[in-house]
Amino acid sequence: MTTTVPGAGSSRHTATAEDAARSQHLSRRPSLNAGDASDDDVAAVTHGPNADTPGVAPRVIKAVSFFVGCALLVACAFALDRLGEWSADYGRVWVFLAFILVMSLGGQGFWAGSDAAIGWVKDQVRR
Repeated sequence: MTTTVPGAGSSRHTATAEDAARSQHLSRRPSLNAGDASDDDVAAVTHGPNADTPGVAPRVIKAVSFFVGCALLVACAFALDRLGEWSADYGRVWVFLAFILVMSLGGQGFWAGSDAAIGWVKDQVRR
């Protein structure tokens, strides 16, 4: 079925079955709105077609980032007593910024590894 649709100016566009199939395909795409999409739809969109069989390298990287993150957070906890000395030597702003940066990096590594571990456990329970 072809339909002629007036376009801008003197050009005209002819709608074909291919256009109809494309619009139908686009309407079946998973939504990224939190209330509209199921967990499977979100996983397919965010992780790609190979989400079922991730390689070993991403797991190793996330495990290493977890342990590095934990080490950074523990080191920051032990460094709390020295923050006063360091702020007198280097300035409050620089010590504050460095401390927040290290804490943020440690927290990011910790949560990335934790999320990966929780996801792995959920995958094992589902099987």
